[in-house]
Amino acid sequence: RRTGEVVAIIQRKTTDVVVCMDAVDEEELVRNPHVKRNGALCVPMDGKLVKVKLLTRRAQELIGQRFIVRIDRWQTNQRYPDGHLVRVLGPVGDVDVEMLALLARFNIPSEPFGAATL
Repeated sequence: RRTGEVVAIIQRKTTDVVVCMDAVDEEELVRNPHVKRNGALCVPMDGKLVKVKLLTRRAQELIGQRFIVRIDRWQTNQRYPDGHLVRVLGPVGDVDVEMLALLARFNIPSEPFGAATL
């Protein structure tokens, strides 16, 4: 029987997750708009994934928005992984935004075809 040992992790796989802000954090930001926060809890579009702790000072701008978060790390003593904002897609519920979110969720390119391709 062959065995092996992990000696080092050279590069971690980056994971992008389509999310919107958690309702509790959203309500707190609306009630206290002047409170400075360094992040917010976000709910993934994919219900099988855990919530992501978004590290940003722009949480106020993300209320009611759907956006993409890249997971940076998940330490053993943390309940949720940490991530940073990659891209804002637009308002939750907008048909075009939800289409972009589905494409991003399944890693399907959403850029239009170039002139050379057509």
